[in-house]
Amino acid sequence: VIDQTQEIIYSLFLWTEGLYHMTEDPDSVLEPITLKLVTPHVIIKGITRIEAWSRIERAIGGAQAVYARADDWESMLSQMTLSAGRLALLSQMTGPQDVGTICRGSSLPHFEVCQLIWAFRVVGLVKRVG
Repeated sequence: VIDQTQEIIYSLFLWTEGLYHMTEDPDSVLEPITLKLVTPHVIIKGITRIEAWSRIERAIGGAQAVYARADDWESMLSQMTLSAGRLALLSQMTGPQDVGTICRGSSLPHFEVCQLIWAFRVVGLVKRVG
């Protein structure tokens, strides 16, 4: 049940538009489910499931968009666990750099780098400059 609930959450990142309505059924007896999820991890995982380049490019602003680490990136990072490649991507951003430069400096595929720039921006690890 927990895995199914997590998959539902991650699938929402694939929506480009939609409406929802939640209602509580007072007659139903529901068993509470506790999800031990870390919000930044959910956001990163959800965004990295998006495979539409048009959405990613629009979100990051294209190859000429400039990014830098957020001022408090280290304190935010202490609440997260990133793979070595993702941590290296963040660590290489020692000053403002355009997306193309960030991609060329990473060992990760450029598509994944762009997904991560978007995700890191949403969770507050990086910021768009200029």
